[in-house]
Order: sequence, then structure tokens, then C-alpha cells
Amino acid sequence: MLFWGSGTAGGDRKRGNALPPAGRQRAEEIAAGTRPVPPRLARSGNPAGDEDVPVLPAVYTADEAAAILKCTANWLKEQARKRKIPFTKIGGAYRWTPAHLQEIIRLGEHQPEPGFRPGPPRRGAGACG
Repeated sequence: MLFWGSGTAGGDRKRGNALPPAGRQRAEEIAAGTRPVPPRLARSGNPAGDEDVPVLPAVYTADEAAAILKCTANWLKEQARKRKIPFTKIGGAYRWTPAHLQEIIRLGEHQPEPGFRPGPPRRGAGACG
């Protein structure tokens, strides 16, 4: 496990801590019961009920995200490389959460300009009717 500070195991920041100072303080407050547990860190029991399992967001690979968005994995990776869409990198590989996919859809959305009215239908080659 990489630790805060130096990337090694150990004590304080110089030797590496698992959490930054502010995170360590929040964790201590949660453990002491003086701070509520954030919903994203809330635990829910497993079906057997013998241990708590942290609730984590789903993470999709490029192929899985591409299937959901109906685009190519290559396009997703290229847009992520250019920093045009949100993503996360885990183990050197691009990954997307459901929130990332929703934002990508929102970024691709185009609305008509205010006051836009389509003109009369065009006549001629290729026109129906």
C-alpha cells in the first residue's frame, strides 16, 4: 500500500502515513463517534451478516464504458488522453464511474440556440415528398 508522503510504509509524513493529516483527523473523529460517517463511506452488511463491506462505486473498463455509451473504446481512451472527458486512472489504465459516464453524456449534449426557428423544408435532390 502506498502511504501519504513518501510512497513507503512508516510513521509521520516524512516516513509516510496512510492518510494526509486532515484525513487522519476525520478518521479519528469518525472512530471516536464525534463525526458522522459520510454516506460514501457508510458500510452495509453482506448477505451472511458476519462482516461489513464498504459501499464502492462501480468502475468500468474502456470496453464496458464504450458499450454503455455506444461508442468505441478507442474514442474514449483518446478523449481521456486529451483530457476532454472525465476519467480516473487505476493501475495505469483508464476507468470510468457512472458519474463520469453521465458527465460525458452531458458534455456531448447540444441545445438549440435561443430564438432558433427552423426554416421551411428544403426542396430538391434527396428531399422527401
